[in-house]
Amino acid sequence: MEMPSRLPLVVCLLWLVMCFAELGAGLVSELASGNNGTSQKTSVMRDCSDLPRGTTSGVYTIMVDLQTPTPAYCDMDDGEGWTVFQRRADITPRQDFYQDWEAYKWGLGSLTGEFWWGLHYLWQLTSHNRIYELRVDLWDWDEQTRYATYQKFTIASEADGYRLDFVNSSYVGNAGDSLAVHNGMKFSTFDKDHDHCSINCAETEEAAWWYYCCYDSNLNGRYHPGDTNYTVMMWRDWREKYCLNATTMKIRPTSKL
Repeated sequence: MEMPSRLPLVVCLLWLVMCFAELGAGLVSELASGNNGTSQKTSVMRDCSDLPRGTTSGVYTIMVDLQTPTPAYCDMDDGEGWTVFQRRADITPRQDFYQDWEAYKWGLGSLTGEFWWGLHYLWQLTSHNRIYELRVDLWDWDEQTRYATYQKFTIASEADGYRLDFVNSSYVGNAGDSLAVHNGMKFSTFDKDHDHCSINCAETEEAAWWYYCCYDSNLNGRYHPGDTNYTVMMWRDWREKYCLNATTMKIRPTSKL
């Protein structure tokens, strides 16, 4: 609204009142529609499934506790929106996965390369009222792939050792069930030994995992192509002690509240 150049004082005051009324109406309309990005709860992305279909895979900011912005890698290839929390691959630079408790708590590596997202974020994400499915994808050096899925995947708090939990007998896939024996186990690193062995499995195997005594899977194990010793990243029910080429672990909600 443009103000006329020469008008009596009373007309000028009337013009100002009309301007403020128009501005107020616009602000009310914006708040009602949620265009300011803060007034609508639905605008908060808790996990990658909240991204619109057709979004490309990549790093996005989500809010696992509905408050704190957290970067995460989102796999959108099938349109479902998987939140990836582990990735290993034959890429440079290589990431050393033989790390301490704090590294696994807060995450290590690069979200655009090899990484472990962080047990703290996994706990925050799975401790709310969404029910999650876990999918494990495996690749060998002969260009073969296998997968395994598990239902009602959760990670407990740090006070409970980031204990792994999913529904027993919920395995579906063609990789074989090499995670069943780890169900209910706390996470172990070389400086926090929670396994059921007299030895420190994480220290002996130079890795970190939900060890029992010691494992059927070890996807954070050493990356030694062609090697067949038990310290490598492996999935026993598929290739036994064979070092895999690549792995991903990711989750998505099967129900949302």
